[in-house]
Amino acid sequence: MENLFGKTFFRIAWLLIAGMVTFTACEKDDDDDDNGIPAEDGIYITGPASGFDGLVLDGMMDPGREEGEGFASNPRSGMFEKFLYLGAGNFSIVEKSGADELVYGWKAGTQDSFDNEGEGDETDGPVHYGEFADEGMEFNVATAGFYHVILDKTTGMVWYTRINHWGLIGDATDQGWSAEYQMTEKTLSATEAEWELTSLTLRERGGFKFRYNSGWKITTDDFIIFANIGKGDSETDFITGGGTFDYPDDGEGEYTVTLAWSIEDGFSYSTERTGDVEPLPEFPEALYMIGDGVGGWDWADIDLPMIPTAGNKDHLFWKIVWMEAEGGFKFAPQREWAGDFGKTGDATDGVYEIGGDNIPVPGEAGYYMVVVNLETDQIAIADPLVYLIGETVDSWDTANPDALFTVDNENEVITITRNLAAAELRIYAWFDAVEGWFTDWWQHEFIILDGEIEFRGRGDDQERVQVPAGNNKIDLNFRTGEGTITQP
Repeated sequence: MENLFGKTFFRIAWLLIAGMVTFTACEKDDDDDDNGIPAEDGIYITGPASGFDGLVLDGMMDPGREEGEGFASNPRSGMFEKFLYLGAGNFSIVEKSGADELVYGWKAGTQDSFDNEGEGDETDGPVHYGEFADEGMEFNVATAGFYHVILDKTTGMVWYTRINHWGLIGDATDQGWSAEYQMTEKTLSATEAEWELTSLTLRERGGFKFRYNSGWKITTDDFIIFANIGKGDSETDFITGGGTFDYPDDGEGEYTVTLAWSIEDGFSYSTERTGDVEPLPEFPEALYMIGDGVGGWDWADIDLPMIPTAGNKDHLFWKIVWMEAEGGFKFAPQREWAGDFGKTGDATDGVYEIGGDNIPVPGEAGYYMVVVNLETDQIAIADPLVYLIGETVDSWDTANPDALFTVDNENEVITITRNLAAAELRIYAWFDAVEGWFTDWWQHEFIILDGEIEFRGRGDDQERVQVPAGNNKIDLNFRTGEGTITQP
């Protein structure tokens, strides 16, 4: 795969030509760059704000990429993008095709801006956009800085936004994919820039990516622009929306991570191990429930695995489980009596301290949410909360009351009936009785696949299920593990 932000083939080819051929003095053509080399066909950024006088290869925009299904990074025909420094002032975008040059600017009356303020994985900060037209009004930059510029010929639109900061995020960090670590700008000029993060703990698991302005994307009316860069075919190949960069070879420890950019070579990064860190405590990979309050005390008959939490929360397990009116239960890291535990003392607001006693059921048969936190050595019991989220309900807000399922213990289901948009179904469980235990909805996500409830657990993003537009009834039976989607 071609490096989106690296040197182009044309730059190398023309340098070789320049070294082999002796030019005689002649009048410079209008479409020649400063070195007397004719500009190749392509899309260029030029003008005072860019620092480029004419069509030069450093100002050529790269083929653009859009977000596809499952967050895939897909090439988009007719889309071009560029990361570069822009000074305060005006710039144009020029499309060169043979001897023809179209000089693009704002189409009159279409220029506007929006700021999603970091909501729903969107970036935080103004995004300028509008239609472009040949010989339109020049694009304008009010504040000098590092910018992401996008042009899309299919929609006839241009977007650009100033990158206020870069962040590093990933499951190699202690915050996982839940939160980023903001990088510090060290240098920034028209030709190069550098951002740095010091005293960062990197664990020997997963990897990391870079994103800007606290978001993953910029959503347009027609497609999604990536606001993150990751790995292409190799660790030195940067593409928008790419994969995670690998964990450093120097092992678990404290690191300084540097993200660098130059107008000639694009992006690169480096890691330097600066110290040791305390190893993480070891938690069991699995946890199981057992007891006459949840079905019986015989491991041969009872198979009630807890659901592990995604996102580097190895200490946290949860489960929506049917409890009888009487009895108790305990936990073990395997389906046998070894390393088992229960509670000690009485509950405070539904939360027990871990100990050796059986945990009593609440006393009324029905569904309950059980959460085990092995970091705090606590067990919580609460009413279950299940929500829809995403495009089907036109909201990415966590704990949206309009997307809450109803607990129907009489029919042994957790259910919702409502009008949905035709889109991918996203469902998750939630727990808010103790602040800070649950932080991101996707860490407790599950789907209905072939009539079965399938939990994400510690796995990757799941396969998607489409629902039709209109009134839909979704039933979840956590006793049998079955789920249904019907149109009443």
